[in-house]
Amino acid sequence: MKISKSITLFSKVLLLVVSTSFTVAMAEDQACVPEGSVKFAFQNFEFQQMDEYGHVAKTYKEDEACDKGILQATIGAIDYIRKVPNKKIPANFQTLVSKEGPTNFLTKRIQTIQFESEDSTDCSEGTIAFVVAEEPIMHVCPRAIKLKAMEIAAFLEHEARHTEGHPHVSCSQGILKDFDALACDNTYKEQGSYGIGLGFLFQVYFSTTNEGVKQQARAAAVQDVLNRFNQLPLGMVKGGVFVDEEDSVSFYDGKEETQFATMADEIATISFINNIPYIFFKNGNITSYDFTRNWNFREGPLVDNYMALSQQDRNDLLDVLSNKDEYCYLTPKRVQCTQEDSDDFAEFAFYDLRPQRFVNVNQSYTGGIVVIAGDGKSYKLPKSTQFGSAKESDLTIDTKSHIYPEVTSYAEMSNGRILGVSPKGLMLEKTKSGKWVRTKEFGDYKFKKILPYKWSKRLEDL
Repeated sequence: MKISKSITLFSKVLLLVVSTSFTVAMAEDQACVPEGSVKFAFQNFEFQQMDEYGHVAKTYKEDEACDKGILQATIGAIDYIRKVPNKKIPANFQTLVSKEGPTNFLTKRIQTIQFESEDSTDCSEGTIAFVVAEEPIMHVCPRAIKLKAMEIAAFLEHEARHTEGHPHVSCSQGILKDFDALACDNTYKEQGSYGIGLGFLFQVYFSTTNEGVKQQARAAAVQDVLNRFNQLPLGMVKGGVFVDEEDSVSFYDGKEETQFATMADEIATISFINNIPYIFFKNGNITSYDFTRNWNFREGPLVDNYMALSQQDRNDLLDVLSNKDEYCYLTPKRVQCTQEDSDDFAEFAFYDLRPQRFVNVNQSYTGGIVVIAGDGKSYKLPKSTQFGSAKESDLTIDTKSHIYPEVTSYAEMSNGRILGVSPKGLMLEKTKSGKWVRTKEFGDYKFKKILPYKWSKRLEDL
């Protein structure tokens, strides 16, 4: 039996697969799905509830559509798909979804939607939906009830493609490279399920007139482009995003530098949150580069928690880690972690080790808090709730993290060059013999940090 699944891999980056958590120009929490939408759903699909043994426990009727639950949520998602305008989009972004229309794409491939029980073993590990072999049956897992209509809609389109095969493959690049599961497609052009999911997002982006929906669809598309295809689509190239001593932010691919901005405020550090470079200023402000150069200051729990740090901690900030529902801040003497909805910090102090940065999920799929130290080793810290009883001497060495002790941060370029920033701030290059030497193009110029990233002019121009 062949099962194709879509799973959520991070609680913070929920739906990295094909969507993001944004609302549409319709009520997500409406009392009931409109009558016309209910009729459309039942005319095109049969809805069934499964028992714990995988048997059909009941077949739903139209008058049950208003019951708060997975049925109503799924009908709302189908209604969302039905209302996405089938507008012609630029040829470079067209997929089968845009050519057939989002609604036709789904109804052509799916006839029955079955809601799995809480005890379903196929719904473990964060699975939202799946199909079995090439049956025209969509299996929806209970946790889908927590998602918005847009999110469920994206999963339905993604999984519908699996009825025609198109299995996923292991990821050879991106943050899921070390993830032990089939979580990528080889290329965007082959139009597998991730390609279809991305195509659905492009259809939403180019068709909607709601600016909020447009930008959130765009942000979701960025996540897929960065991580779900082993051959980078849309002219994406590998390189590094760096901050120099004059607080300029640029991307470098090994040959050409693209400057994003020179900041007026002094930068403390740059790090990844939800796979996007976030810039942390010493004055407490935060901005980010999400393939736009608006440079608006961020708001929300991350900013609130960052502002709660002392001025000295912000001045000394080395790195930031978004770890599930908490944020962790690294300074030369300690790690401070706080829950998203809390003002209280858990602290782990360093006495002998010289911390440099976190192992970030943008570079490697890893759980927990891992700190790279100046001795060239990476140390796995306990959960922040256990900081109080942990000692520096108790830390275990994480052998999975590939690091270079000669530099504090590094990135591999599209042409194979590996560049890194030395402890003194100079840009170095790793030679074939393994030595690190000064890069000719950057000379004596100094840098604060470089992080591996991928960039596309086409994606920025969206």
